[in-house]
Amino acid sequence: MGRIVVEIMPKDEILDPQGKAISNALKRLGIQGFVDVCQGKLFELFVDGAVTSDHLAKARQATEKLLANTVIEKVVNVYEATDQRNGSDKLNSSINQSTRRIASDFGSHEDDLVKIIGASGASY
Repeated sequence: MGRIVVEIMPKDEILDPQGKAISNALKRLGIQGFVDVCQGKLFELFVDGAVTSDHLAKARQATEKLLANTVIEKVVNVYEATDQRNGSDKLNSSINQSTRRIASDFGSHEDDLVKIIGASGASY
């Protein structure tokens, strides 16, 4: 099974309230070193067999017509994923483990961090 990844971010001139909320929350939690946060979207499109140039062209078309709101978002990348990961399960598992690990480091702030990440609308 082939996999195509689509990365979408807000245009530079568009305010990113979710990114700003995450940035502020990181500072409140004492997580330093980040100047800014920008939240985007990542889609995975699966095809039977190997990814072809036709699949990539259709993925770009789907991105422009459906996945991205081109008034406020820019398509950063559309590409064939070359790793062997099948679907988002492993990524979700990794993100959840990382979130819990970070949250546990901050003790009583665990619920806040989970709420922040959940409220960010991130979909992995």
